[in-house]
Amino acid sequence: MLGREKFAVQAAEGRAAAYVAALLDRATIVEVAMPGPARAADADNDHPIELASVHGVDAVVPGDRHLLAESSEPPVLTPRERVGLAPAS
Repeated sequence: MLGREKFAVQAAEGRAAAYVAALLDRATIVEVAMPGPARAADADNDHPIELASVHGVDAVVPGDRHLLAESSEPPVLTPRERVGLAPAS
C-alpha cells in the first residue's frame, strides 16, 4: 500500500520502512479464523469488522470510505468522530 503513487512523498527516503518498523514494534499480531459469520453488507468488509469484534475494540476507524457505510458492532467511525470532533453518524 505504501508503494502507491498517492503516498510517494510521505514514503520517500526510507520513511515508509521506518513507519512499518514502528508499527510492528507496537503491534499485536493476531489471527482470526475466517470466514466467520457475515457482519457487513459488503463481504470485503467482513474481515476488519470481525477482527475488531473478536478483539474487543471500541470502534473501527478506517481509511476506506466503503467501510464507513457499514453499520456494525463495533461501530465504524471517521477519525473526527472517534476523537469527538464530530457527532457519530
